[in-house]
Amino acid sequence: MSETIHNTILAMMEYYRGDMKRISHFLQVHSLARMIGLQEGLDAFSQEALELAAVVHDIGAKVCEEKYGLEDNALQEVEGQEPAAELLRDIVSDSSLIERVKELVSVHHTYENVDQLDHQILLEAVFIVSAQEDGLSATEILSGRRNIFRTETGINILNRCFALTSIYELPIENRESIEKFFVDRTDSCTTAFMDGMGGTAYVDDLSAPSGAAVVMGEYLYLEGSDNCMDFYRDALELAEKRRLTVITLNKRLKAFAKELYGSRCTRTVRYQMSDKPDIAKMTLNDTIAALPQGFEIVKINKELYAQALENEWSQYFVKNYRDYKDFEKNGRGYVIVFNGRIICGTSSYSSCHDGYEIVIATHPAFRRKGFALICASRFILSCFKHGKLPHWDCANEKSFALSRKLGYTLVREYNGLVLRG
Repeated sequence: MSETIHNTILAMMEYYRGDMKRISHFLQVHSLARMIGLQEGLDAFSQEALELAAVVHDIGAKVCEEKYGLEDNALQEVEGQEPAAELLRDIVSDSSLIERVKELVSVHHTYENVDQLDHQILLEAVFIVSAQEDGLSATEILSGRRNIFRTETGINILNRCFALTSIYELPIENRESIEKFFVDRTDSCTTAFMDGMGGTAYVDDLSAPSGAAVVMGEYLYLEGSDNCMDFYRDALELAEKRRLTVITLNKRLKAFAKELYGSRCTRTVRYQMSDKPDIAKMTLNDTIAALPQGFEIVKINKELYAQALENEWSQYFVKNYRDYKDFEKNGRGYVIVFNGRIICGTSSYSSCHDGYEIVIATHPAFRRKGFALICASRFILSCFKHGKLPHWDCANEKSFALSRKLGYTLVREYNGLVLRG
């Protein structure tokens, strides 16, 4: 600490003699401003101006109290300039430095047109200390972070001081706040969440989200604006830890993921298929009729629901539902049973207002025998009967080929991102 700063602190302690609350306030603001300024690489002149302003920024509060009998931020900015300059003239010889401190004192509560880094840092330091003193709620602090903070150091300090994160689970009843991020999507998994029928969402800000991630089963759907990169970093980390495939249409997010993970970020090709396949019911019935003797195709009941959860290959027939009652009410699925055990199934990975997202799996010992085609035919026929759409988003070439056999047509190819730690 320079002798100039040291002497200014002593002078302000004398100015506020006996007023520990105000002394503590400016000492904390100075400490934070100094830390942020040094870390953000301010030049020597701006750093000294910032630290001096942090010490004397509230000098007008006492003037307002004595002159007007109240505390007012706008009045403090006006009334504090000359007292600050007068105090500094006995300590600082550089008149340009005193003028810059006066300018900072005049805007230490002004958030518009902030074009100088020392001004920005002073605002952040004052906010952090005032937030604690005023007992601001988490929502108010998050709003401050979103609207006031710009420096990486300031945001990091704020997050640590108030145990903030960049990612929050969104209550299901507030799901409409993120609908704007997924309006261009046609996948039924995000639609299922918007319909309140499953999944979990995360946002960067509970009151005014700038980005959102919807998790459904093995997938994390990530979209939003370009001003919440910390949130995207945390969302990608969530996907990595939980081994979720990331789905996004945002090219910048894809590049960001590649930048963060390098060779540990790989792309998988996916296929969005048409919602209304060209399938003749007679063809479906003929396919179902080809089921070999000894095998039975049945609707998933309570016992089969429990059995599906026993094995990793079959759990996603029902896993994305809270329990059997939820599946019975909102889901749909058929399995092929052999000797009392499930050997193949087609079910609703998720449910939305107009239909279901298809999931198909076959026990390794029974693959390449046509069971998936038979089971899918039964599921699709049931969807048609009940006026529901069998949505099909193919995760691999085998799924793509099977969907083509059943009359689906390709809408587009796109990528999923797989992240490895």
